[in-house]
Amino acid sequence: MLGSDTPQRRYAWARGLTAMRERVTELAQARLVIGGQRAGFAGLAPGVVEEAWLSLKQQKPLYVAGGFGGAARAVSDRLLGIERAEFSEDWARRNVPEYEATCALHTRPGSELPAMARMGADLAASGGAGLAQALYNGLDEAENRELLYCTDPQRIAGLVLTGLGRL
Repeated sequence: MLGSDTPQRRYAWARGLTAMRERVTELAQARLVIGGQRAGFAGLAPGVVEEAWLSLKQQKPLYVAGGFGGAARAVSDRLLGIERAEFSEDWARRNVPEYEATCALHTRPGSELPAMARMGADLAASGGAGLAQALYNGLDEAENRELLYCTDPQRIAGLVLTGLGRL
């Protein structure tokens, strides 16, 4: 397996992972994000973050269980308007190997290379309208807030099933 150890390979990973995640999101009925890496990922963003962002962009039901931390917690915090260092260009330059060189390879007009800063801004803007409206998941505001911090697997499953049942 080829790693993401050069700007060209990281760029290829980022483009390939985004294309795969876009297609999976198109085919999915809903998405649950939980845990997830915040460092050491092959592309330009953690998979959980990009998947949550794509679900919102495509207006697919999204369930965010951030109680176990990780990338899902970063998503839940941004949805609540809480600042996170991970969603800045400065963080990306310091923590994503070859970040600037990888981004420089993206020269296709009319297409975007998803960056953490953009995803974070979009997550915060979506959440600002209210979680029930932003997440399209059948849960009300209080249920979504509970899910964001929940660490009980049975309760998480119950909330997701409740939301799915209301769609």
